[in-house]
Amino acid sequence: MYPTIIRLSFMILYFVLPAGECHAQDTLWWKKEERLRWEDFQGFPDTTEVFEALTYAGISFSYSYTGNSFTFKAATYFNRAKSWRLPIADSGKLRHEQLHFDITEIFTRRLIVQLGQLKPEKASVQQTISALLKDVLAEKDRFQHYYDQETHYGTRPAEQKKWEKRVADLLQTD
Repeated sequence: MYPTIIRLSFMILYFVLPAGECHAQDTLWWKKEERLRWEDFQGFPDTTEVFEALTYAGISFSYSYTGNSFTFKAATYFNRAKSWRLPIADSGKLRHEQLHFDITEIFTRRLIVQLGQLKPEKASVQQTISALLKDVLAEKDRFQHYYDQETHYGTRPAEQKKWEKRVADLLQTD
């Protein structure tokens, strides 16, 4: 619905996908106890790019408004078929990519909290949700960009370690 594309040293795509448009065999849903593996990156590498990996992660979102009842679902996913890596990508790069997936989960949770606080009017529900999604996605994009800048795309081990702790802490509190 609202595509947001960030092009970095690793190309990362984020967007909001209506629920039900993910193919089960290509989709990993974010779970605390599960970590990405290079085997999950099943797409074909774009060898014309300078990127070592591409993570295709996003937020699956749907809602309904019936009578005076507003309900919604949101979840973070990783698309295996559209995510890829080059053979030179190492375990440090995988940890960096995992954090991008984890950061997307943080913002999915923030979206859920903000949606839970909404009391939208039927006439303006689409505009209200659209504005909220736009704000959350913009905040997520800034956060992802800052992460890449500070870690220099995962090539600064000390900074990467600080971000791993920061993201783990946020996942505990959000």
